Amino acid sequence: MSALQNRSNIALQTRLSVIVRNLELQLYELNKLRHQVRQAERSARKSRRTDNAIRERLGKGQSHAAA
Repeated sequence: MSALQNRSNIALQTRLSVIVRNLELQLYELNKLRHQVRQAERSARKSRRTDNAIRERLGKGQSHAAA
């Protein structure tokens, strides 16, 4: 292999390794954001359940007071 081909291969490998590293970092960030969204969704569901339970209890308490 000539010196020129060798340098070209090294340059190509370097570029590819940079591209792969950038993709890995983007995938890491994407997974981190997906995890945060799932946590927020879980929290919102839990909050809605709590709000609904409180409303039900308040509604039942009011109907007893009216009776």
